[in-house]
Amino acid sequence: MIYDYYNAKVDYDPKFDLLSVRKPDAKISYSMRFGSIIIDFQKQEPVGFEFTDAENFLKKLFNSPKLDKNLLNQVTKAKIGLATTQSNLIALIAFVLPNNQEIEAKYVLPKPVSQEIKITA
Repeated sequence: MIYDYYNAKVDYDPKFDLLSVRKPDAKISYSMRFGSIIIDFQKQEPVGFEFTDAENFLKKLFNSPKLDKNLLNQVTKAKIGLATTQSNLIALIAFVLPNNQEIEAKYVLPKPVSQEIKITA
């Protein structure tokens, strides 16, 4: 199953080096953390990503040494999406830089195992 690749809002906090990329009208139901990436969900649909230690993580992810805190602070447009395979989630991320250059990357994550717990009294 492939989720839509859609435009997203970008917020960066250079003090905490935290970058958030989220669908503008999203209402977050829950989040899941995978190392330096946190995926936000609205019901079962992924609607955003948060990156901790954003500068170092995103430099490696995009293979772009110039992607420093100053440049991250200027990124205001992005596209995000999520694809699934039988065993993985694939995060699709594209940033529009201030010069209108678009850079994109994908990040493969292990698919979380969903277990339903039923409690009866």
